Amino acid sequence: RYVQIASSPHPPFEVIYKMRQDEKGNWLLRNVTIQAINLGKVYRNQFAAAAQKHNGNIDEVIDNWLMVENEQVSKRN
Repeated sequence: RYVQIASSPHPPFEVIYKMRQDEKGNWLLRNVTIQAINLGKVYRNQFAAAAQKHNGNIDEVIDNWLMVENEQVSKRN
């Protein structure tokens, strides 16, 4: 699906989203691309880099994921 979102006085921006239904018929968001930035790909790449940093230990990746997010927010403020 394709949507343009307007935010006056700025020009509209493009949002493309993909959804699917689960076995119960509930709609689930699969991916979002905003202005050609594929958020699914961004997060997959971040997760892959974290997995490499933690030698493939997924539990460590998950345990440290929130800390990385908090550090990024702190750097922006």
